[in-house]
Amino acid sequence: METPALPPTPAPPTRKKLPLGALAVALVSDVLSVGFEFVPPLQIGLDLATGLVLWAMLGWRWPLLPALIVEAIPGLALFPTWSLVVGALPFLGGTSPPAGDGRAPGR
Repeated sequence: METPALPPTPAPPTRKKLPLGALAVALVSDVLSVGFEFVPPLQIGLDLATGLVLWAMLGWRWPLLPALIVEAIPGLALFPTWSLVVGALPFLGGTSPPAGDGRAPGR
């Protein structure tokens, strides 16, 4: 008896697909953020989850930290902060994931 062949493993995201996926995450988060504006626990949870997902996808990027802070201010969640920051990252220094073990430099 032959053992069945394993399905091929999916290829890792390419450098072009990763920023597009991050932009999709940011857009969905900004749309959901409008609905959660008046439910602060959900809003905070959404913003923390968005920040973690974007950092996992894009690596450590300093502009993501101020975006998280702006999103934590009540009333400013109606502004599409995540989408603007992720969209601006290619112009601010790239969106490629960090090389090595993924830790921030100096750690």
